[in-house]
Amino acid sequence: VECSAAGERARVIGSLLGFLYAPDDPQAAIEKMASPECRIVSLTITEGGYYVNQGTGDFDCSHPEIVHDLEHPHEPCCSFGYLAEALDRRRKRGLPPFTVMSCDNLQHNGDVAKKMILAFAERRDPALSDWLARNCAFPNSMVDRITPVTTGEHRAMVKEKFGIDDAWPVVTEPFKQWVVEDSFPNGRPCWEQVGAQMTTDVLPYEKIKIRLLNASHQAICHIGRLLGYQYVHDAMADPHINKFVTALMDVEVTPLLPKVHGIDLAEYKKTLIERFANPAIADQLSRIGMEVSARIPKFILPSIREQLARGGPIKLLSLILACWFRCLRETDEQGR
Repeated sequence: VECSAAGERARVIGSLLGFLYAPDDPQAAIEKMASPECRIVSLTITEGGYYVNQGTGDFDCSHPEIVHDLEHPHEPCCSFGYLAEALDRRRKRGLPPFTVMSCDNLQHNGDVAKKMILAFAERRDPALSDWLARNCAFPNSMVDRITPVTTGEHRAMVKEKFGIDDAWPVVTEPFKQWVVEDSFPNGRPCWEQVGAQMTTDVLPYEKIKIRLLNASHQAICHIGRLLGYQYVHDAMADPHINKFVTALMDVEVTPLLPKVHGIDLAEYKKTLIERFANPAIADQLSRIGMEVSARIPKFILPSIREQLARGGPIKLLSLILACWFRCLRETDEQGR
């Protein structure tokens, strides 16, 4: 369901032709991936699904699910176990590996998937890891679409307005951007015909999104919470916050960004302000304020470091940090 100030528009996704719930029949899911007709396996498993040690950036081989799947390689319980077993069957049958395509909101998601899956495979069977390193593709991708957590109000709206009884509708904004590195040795669908941007390098697109959208989200979140706001659109309706976010993007962030084919930065920033102000999304500040100690180093500190290196301004970026520190006291400016 796409929601904007103009109203809601619903669409039932028709591209899902079949469904296998792996825990009910693990072997059926593994065989589906191991079959010759399977050429791409996409992952949407959240940041936590990659078993990254957040302190070191290395593979967390001590995780109970990883330990289980290494001890029981033919009876996996986690994503990497399923992938490794399916890929190993392909290797033994003389089939090429499928392309592993991460679609998670994770910086360098393909590189992270490759590093972690190869580390898992190395512990399971070094020959498998070597085969994957030589033959398997892990394209990076970047997705941008504000999608709040589904609520009971969303379910009721979909049922009342569209007559659809859906236990988990996806409610989102009209804007969407999907950039994918074109590295698919076994072929791929023509995603560019439906708006995807195929590229040789996702990194510049990712940098623009992280430094503008994600950094602005942190500003809106921490300043907004201190001023007593609960929702992004309410905070953006405050002229001071709106002015701050605009200046942050224009003065302290834009000078650090590369020129990227197909991206008009002035138009992109204008679109961001409109997206943040969309009242129909009702995106909660508490949502974008989760796991901030992992987000600030990715979204804010790189711009501060680059501006310091070039002698540029960091006044607004620094205020975001200060407001985050202040939020850690767990009360807003009214003492709530």
